[in-house]
Amino acid sequence: MQPPTRHELTPGTVWLADLRAGTVLVLCGQAQATLTESPRWLDGMCVTVRVPLGAGAAHRVTHGGWVRVEVVRGGALICHAPAPASARWLGAVRSAGAAWGRWWRRPGVQRG
Repeated sequence: MQPPTRHELTPGTVWLADLRAGTVLVLCGQAQATLTESPRWLDGMCVTVRVPLGAGAAHRVTHGGWVRVEVVRGGALICHAPAPASARWLGAVRSAGAAWGRWWRRPGVQRG
């Protein structure tokens, strides 16, 4: 098993990951976040689990799949282990984020 990976999330951050079952997410510091797990079928309906997290709260992902963490107030530190299932997927997400950041910072872009 690889050591936990740390992700520092600032206010307004949305973090996506493809995690394995058994992953533990821990939110530290003065922050609140909403964790949204992958949709799943339950009694014939497709549902999405939304788990509010406060400072110091933890949540164990009971199944593998997509996880979305949105920081709604304050900063956050998310720790997860094992690492995301696909390093290739994570690289693609980072590349897309870097491209978005370059576009956002270019002169002449209207922000708001």
